[in-house]
Amino acid sequence: MPEQPSTAAAPHRLADLLRERKNEILASWETIVRRMVVAQRLTRPLLLDHMPGYLDDLVHFIDDTRAGFDPQPPDQYPRLHALERLEIGYDLAQVVSEYAAIRTCITALLANEGSPSARSSELPRLHQAIDHAIATSVVRYSEARERTLKALDRISTMALVHHDIESLLPRTLDVLLDTTAAVDSVAVLLRDGEVLQMRASAGLLGSAENARINFGEGFAGQVAQSSTPLFLRDAQHDPKLSGTVFVEAGTHALYGVPMMLGTELLGVAIMGSHTTYKFSHEDQFLFRTMANRVTALLVQARSAAEVKARAAELEAVIESIPEAVYVGDPTGVKRVNTAGLRMLGYDNLGQLNTDLPDKLHMRRAGSDQSIVYAETLFSRALSGESGTEELLVRNLKTGAEVIVRSSAAPIRLGDRVIGAVAVNTDITQKVAEERELRAALDFRDRMLGVLSHDLRSPLSVIVACATLLERKGGLDEGQTRNVDLISQNAVRIEHLIHDLLDYARAKEGGGIPIRRLDCDLLVLCQQVIDNARVLNPARVVVFSANGDSRGRWDPDRALQVIANLVINALRYSPPDTPVTLTLEDEKDAVRLEVHNRGVPISPEVLPFIFQAFQRGGATAEATQPKGFGLGLYIVQLIVTAHGGTIAVHSNADQGTTFVVRWPRNA
Repeated sequence: MPEQPSTAAAPHRLADLLRERKNEILASWETIVRRMVVAQRLTRPLLLDHMPGYLDDLVHFIDDTRAGFDPQPPDQYPRLHALERLEIGYDLAQVVSEYAAIRTCITALLANEGSPSARSSELPRLHQAIDHAIATSVVRYSEARERTLKALDRISTMALVHHDIESLLPRTLDVLLDTTAAVDSVAVLLRDGEVLQMRASAGLLGSAENARINFGEGFAGQVAQSSTPLFLRDAQHDPKLSGTVFVEAGTHALYGVPMMLGTELLGVAIMGSHTTYKFSHEDQFLFRTMANRVTALLVQARSAAEVKARAAELEAVIESIPEAVYVGDPTGVKRVNTAGLRMLGYDNLGQLNTDLPDKLHMRRAGSDQSIVYAETLFSRALSGESGTEELLVRNLKTGAEVIVRSSAAPIRLGDRVIGAVAVNTDITQKVAEERELRAALDFRDRMLGVLSHDLRSPLSVIVACATLLERKGGLDEGQTRNVDLISQNAVRIEHLIHDLLDYARAKEGGGIPIRRLDCDLLVLCQQVIDNARVLNPARVVVFSANGDSRGRWDPDRALQVIANLVINALRYSPPDTPVTLTLEDEKDAVRLEVHNRGVPISPEVLPFIFQAFQRGGATAEATQPKGFGLGLYIVQLIVTAHGGTIAVHSNADQGTTFVVRWPRNA
């Protein structure tokens, strides 16, 4: 806050008034200059800068004038102030306005004071001193700005030609040497972890090429550690720098500047001289400014190198993809890999973009009508749509049509679509193979259906004749055995035909038809066991039932499931081991388990055991001839049609168990 006027008698001398009311003048000055936008971001010490010192010089100037001397108006602080204001971004008018504000504050104080000092004869000299300060600031600011702009312009021009750090740095140092006569050596060291690595040097500092310096070590290390500029008047005689890099015989002035990106240290820039012990404030300011520009160029070069590396990686990734890849925007395709050019029959991207709107021949799969580029999924992706479609694309060179699966999606930057990417996969061979496979499967299924139906008639004749021979009697033992074999094999063939018919019906989409009736699984199991004992009198079949086993199922289909599981259990187990059937009441369902102690089903086969044409596997040794491998497939279809489930557990310790769950009223 501005200090309140003293209640003591006002001083008669102007110098005394300025001396006593210095803080009040500075506070008023700060209030005025804070109105400038550029000043609002400055801390108070940085804002005041050299102004307190300038007021002290102003007081001494007026004192010397009153004493009868003819002193020169003070200009040391105005010189420095102009340079430092230039460095932090002031324009010339803003610098001048700060001295105008000093004049305003002093004259306002004198006008309000009413003391004899307000009529001091030194007032004209005061205005002369302030005018001189303004003139000095204008000259220094303009000269420094002009000199700096020329140097920065040279650096920027070189940056347009030399984009990489290795070629840019040496030429930048040449500009530094040419710009300042007192400087005869310059160097730039870049940070590598906690070490500074010499990256470029010119002049006498060139002898330190490839030097590595730790933070805190020598002159450059001290600049890096403090992250502030450092100046030495006589470096060669500084005991702390004896024998360190950059300090050779005859080195006098040495000035180092940290190269900062925000709060991050990127490196250190150093200039030295063998001819002077002092660098002017203008030279130091110019060196700091040029070091800042070099820092910006280094960041730009590194960013450009990183972008280039990322672009190269992206190109390598796109090129390594075997599918055709297209990346573009509304103006055309920007990136395409070799596979993409080859698919369409082009040699380069320029040819593709030339033909893109009008000459690409495409049509959708299954259609004879051509589509234009604007109708393609890639073009629609530019409007935000994504998806997959199959196209027939004509190759420009060969004229052959290629079937492709095209997937496209928009490229978004935030909420904005900036382009699109499409991946085309050549599926011509795959489509041909699928067609061949589908035709083969269809032919197989038709043949199975035809054979199944056509075999039923002659099989019925064989079964009927065998039955008549058995009933007629009068056959000897050998004839009886032969007729019995005919009957057994006829029954087996009949089962195979039923399986084939069920498979053909299921493949045609009809599923397994069922007719629900009230029935008892216990009765059906007993019927299967009785038949099994007739055909396998030497085998032991153990059966147990607990609880209610009644429900609504298709008795013929349920009998087919039970018989298949029991026959398989007998077939794939040793003759001296029992087969066990169990029925368990589960309230809303009945659980059927069929267990045998045979060789376990192979773990590789087990997950696929209910697929068509799949058998127990090589490790299961059947004691009877094998079928088509449709039994368990059809069993699963029947169980599923009843709303039930079937599972199998098989291992060497516990044997093999098929578990069927029959819902009572699915």
